[in-house]
Amino acid sequence: EKMISSGIINQSLKNHSLLGRVLLSYILFKMGMDKKLTFTYGENEKPYLKNSTAFFNISHSGDYVICSVSESEVGCDVQKMTQYKEKIAKRFFTVEEKAFLDKSDTPDEQFTKLWTMKESVLKKTGEGITGGLASVCFASCLQKNSFIEFGYHFKVWKLTDAYICVCSDSGNETLTEVNKE
Repeated sequence: EKMISSGIINQSLKNHSLLGRVLLSYILFKMGMDKKLTFTYGENEKPYLKNSTAFFNISHSGDYVICSVSESEVGCDVQKMTQYKEKIAKRFFTVEEKAFLDKSDTPDEQFTKLWTMKESVLKKTGEGITGGLASVCFASCLQKNSFIEFGYHFKVWKLTDAYICVCSDSGNETLTEVNKE
């Protein structure tokens, strides 16, 4: 079983990149992997740890910063709740996904949830949004918060005003909230 751990911070700080690295260090420490870290960038500018077997991914939106750490490639995304924008849906979502959104009683929530699902898988594979958000279809998974699709495990959490999705090779995702006191 591969270990995976994710942490989220909800703080209104200006430097989300720095906070993401602090959160990464904290999670690695909690997982017993707290050695000196060297960051480098791979294909499509995906960051990784040069001297570690751990893989990570960081995302931020609004006041939220999330970091997921795993023993294999991992992708995560956090999105502050946003208004359903039909123009964006036409460009980045499949016909089936758009039809679901058009019929939904909560289109803003479903739009945000769907966006996090798409970004998490493209960040896991290292393609990022350049890989094409419309290239992956989640029409059959939109009612689920834990599922397997494309051979990957997905876990979705709804916060008060945001959605989080983690895409990994393992279904063992845990989410820990870390707040500055």
